Amino acid sequence: MKFSLNIFFFVIISWIWSVAGQELPPVKNYAPADYLAENQNWAIAQSGEKLVYVANNKGLLAFNGSKWTLYPSPNETIMRSVRVVDKRIYTGCYMEFGYWEEDPIGMLQYTSLSQSIRSELLEDEEFWTILKVDDYVLFQSLNRIYAYNLTDKTVAPISSGINLPKMFAVDESIYFQKIDQGIFRIENGEDKLLYDEAVVQQDEVVSVFQIEGELLILTRHNGFWKTRGTALERWRTKAEALFSEISVYTGLQLADGSYALGTISHGLIVLDKNGEVLYRIDELNGLRNNTVLSLFQDIDNNLWLGLDNGVSYANLDSPFWVYRDNRGIVGSVYATAIKDGFLYLGTNQGLFYKNLNYKNGFTFIKGTQGQVWSLQVFDETLFCGHHTGTYIIEKDRAKRIVDIPGTWNIGKLSGDSNTLLQGNYSGLYVINKANGNWQLKNKIEGFENSARFFEVFGRYIFVNHEYKGVFKIDVDESYREAQSISVDTTLIGANSGMIKYKDDLLYACQQGIFEYDWDSGSFIKDTVLSKAFDKDSYVSGKLLVDKTAGYLWVFTKPGIRYFTKGILSDMPLMKILPLTEADRNGIVGYESVVELPQEGYYLFGTSTGYISTDINQSFEKDFRVELAGVKRMVKTSSLQNSKEVSPNIEGKFENSENSFEISYYVPEYNKFLKPQYQYQLKG
Repeated sequence: MKFSLNIFFFVIISWIWSVAGQELPPVKNYAPADYLAENQNWAIAQSGEKLVYVANNKGLLAFNGSKWTLYPSPNETIMRSVRVVDKRIYTGCYMEFGYWEEDPIGMLQYTSLSQSIRSELLEDEEFWTILKVDDYVLFQSLNRIYAYNLTDKTVAPISSGINLPKMFAVDESIYFQKIDQGIFRIENGEDKLLYDEAVVQQDEVVSVFQIEGELLILTRHNGFWKTRGTALERWRTKAEALFSEISVYTGLQLADGSYALGTISHGLIVLDKNGEVLYRIDELNGLRNNTVLSLFQDIDNNLWLGLDNGVSYANLDSPFWVYRDNRGIVGSVYATAIKDGFLYLGTNQGLFYKNLNYKNGFTFIKGTQGQVWSLQVFDETLFCGHHTGTYIIEKDRAKRIVDIPGTWNIGKLSGDSNTLLQGNYSGLYVINKANGNWQLKNKIEGFENSARFFEVFGRYIFVNHEYKGVFKIDVDESYREAQSISVDTTLIGANSGMIKYKDDLLYACQQGIFEYDWDSGSFIKDTVLSKAFDKDSYVSGKLLVDKTAGYLWVFTKPGIRYFTKGILSDMPLMKILPLTEADRNGIVGYESVVELPQEGYYLFGTSTGYISTDINQSFEKDFRVELAGVKRMVKTSSLQNSKEVSPNIEGKFENSENSFEISYYVPEYNKFLKPQYQYQLKG
């Protein structure tokens, strides 16, 4: 028994660590408290106007991207299915199916189709699947399939069986399974048995797809099976062993030919068109719940998930990808670096690395436990500033070269590649390379303050201290002693920052971005760079310059700003990444950015991992604003009455009806790209 437990433990650990290194599309979660209905969500659909509809235990949920609206089930039972056909939303629940249509003021009204054949319904029928085929809408219970004729408006049963788990529409044909019998196709209103192999008699068929002119059948416990003429054979893929670990509840073939699997307890698994695992999303890395009851891909290729507890969607076409460490193994990211094809993350837990070319998880580098403050590469050597001192990193090995506590940062000294300056909790220290080894040379005597941000200009060293101001230190030629120290106290601010940019010294705080003027010996506000933020949008004065492109990065509440060279002049141009402070979930004052090997790709550290993106992609989109409703207000002597009016027709109102409440929305579903509204009342 102990042997079996050890095997199980290994399986779980291997699963966890395979997930730990994955970058995933952004996921947005909605809890029952958000949509004000019950936990379970059994089916999802979308209208041509991009409104999303969800079959919930409580009824039909309608979502416009801004607001959820619940339409209670017509007979107060669990809603199991939903499908949009033209302007109608068809639903099925316990002993009831029908459709919903909008009334003149935009609310949904229900029409029952099953009432006309109430006496023909079997006892305790629930309607789990709805399909549109030719001129029919089909409603499937666990015992029968009913057809609603869109032409003559009649309803009639067309198929029955002992147990019909699901039906599937493939290339205008309807397939379904009868447990203990096999897979059938409806031909001329009759059932025709196609495949009766043991696997499709005994295991539940979850989905049926089409691949290379044949059927691809997904089962709950036995994975994929492919038809070859009149026979079934297992679809051999690299993910085949996966199905011994999971139980699949629902499946969907995505627009790009890949496959989404919704599981009972392992969340979402996405396979490529060859059956290899692309990624997995579960509670450990972003999904609200591990049980996926339904899947739907919308007009914009977002993948919606109806969960056992909530609703989620994944932005499959997002320009952003997210690595999220909810287990807290890696920790909050304070610094990032790339060296020799490896990505390094410096966190509050230590230093971690992974090969950029593989999907494997991050590996901890021994001896680096604790807070990492900085990572820098100088002359092909990776330096790590750490709470316990300074380290040199060679792939997966860390060598401490300075044991003075609290290395904030490391920078170059003028004209000597073998000598570097580091800022520590207790001041400034010089390190140098002698006989091929880096070592501590000396402390700069006379300066004892913490030196998190420093920049070197010849014999002058500037140090920004958030609580004391900016120090200007005049050092001797050997960088051993501070000959004089002055401090500018006019600019003092929490989370302020300082950096050298194009040979200028910049200082950033809540009042803006300032440039040091050597003639006056003071900081003067840079009106161009200060456009990056105002007092209300300010988050952090941390400024960063990436070494390859030379962009200046600024982090604000509404997004990340970066400055590039002007096309026709030296005037910097500001560009925007729409990653809000809340979406970034970063560590204020300790923001990080690193350029990835692919041109235009950047990685930003967060408090739970990182976000990567291609800044060359377009982040702007033309939104279509829709009116959700209009209310007229009539104020009487004692109260104010309101009444919904149609937003689609011209209205005439009394002079007492002079107040209106107008609500509007944009039916776009994107975790990071949010519409901003402007409005004007004409006339």
